[in-house]
Amino acid sequence: MGRTHSLEIIVSADAIAGGNSSVVVKNGASFMEVIGLDFALGLLPQESEVQVIATGTVGNDTIHLLSRIIRKSHVFVSLDLSSVQELTRVRNSPLQGNERLRSIHFPSNLVSINEYALAECSALVGTCIPATVQQIGSHAFYHCGLLSTLKFFDASGWFYNESPATDLDNPVDNPAKFTLPGSKYSSLPLYKKQ
Repeated sequence: MGRTHSLEIIVSADAIAGGNSSVVVKNGASFMEVIGLDFALGLLPQESEVQVIATGTVGNDTIHLLSRIIRKSHVFVSLDLSSVQELTRVRNSPLQGNERLRSIHFPSNLVSINEYALAECSALVGTCIPATVQQIGSHAFYHCGLLSTLKFFDASGWFYNESPATDLDNPVDNPAKFTLPGSKYSSLPLYKKQ
């Protein structure tokens, strides 16, 4: 895989949506502003890794645009959505098949992840499911072959097909449950009972 850089790119919803807003590229205490996330990603060496931190009001359409920018880049991205507002559902699989997505940190107000949301993200190595998530659609992590950590902040109360899912508390064992063909968790929706 690529070289890891301690770079962070901080991007607002306006900059993602293609406005003339600047993004901040940070390297330790140093930083610079550039116009556009695609331009900032283009400055990095090929196959390097960077953390992109999204801020502001980010809806599902903005996530589609963000995914498109990441997909077209030549770097691997760890996407931090923990500071975004109003993203409560990942719908219409905006990140599906994104081969440049290395990890994703969802916002703490997320309530559902739809079917195939992160399926076929071949470079995805880890993610955490916030305690607020109540539903994960079928095949959400299907064929994510490098996924090695899938952590549930609250692993209790999950069900699939009316049966309790009582074995989700080990983040290292979880990926195989969601990525392997034929696994009960990969082919059925998972939901929390209230």
